[in-house]
Amino acid sequence: MDRESDFLSLANTATYYEDSSESLTIDDVLAPNFGVNFIEHDADILHFGITSSAYWVRFDLDWSTLDHTESKILEFGPRNLLLVSLGAI
Repeated sequence: MDRESDFLSLANTATYYEDSSESLTIDDVLAPNFGVNFIEHDADILHFGITSSAYWVRFDLDWSTLDHTESKILEFGPRNLLLVSLGAI
């Protein structure tokens, strides 16, 4: 990411895992051998359709070149998305 970027799509750089049981925890997903379960997403939009599954999505953001006083907005949609939890690792 650089200062001139007004918009950066994370969808085509993300990997994801469908948790159809909705029972995994962050510790489960961060387990050393669990990463092989993530699937590369290659579309421009993250869209999983209407589902009762939980989705775990990973992406990297490198903001090291930005001034620490600068702000960026991480936007999720659609507006009827029930829950988004973020963690930095």
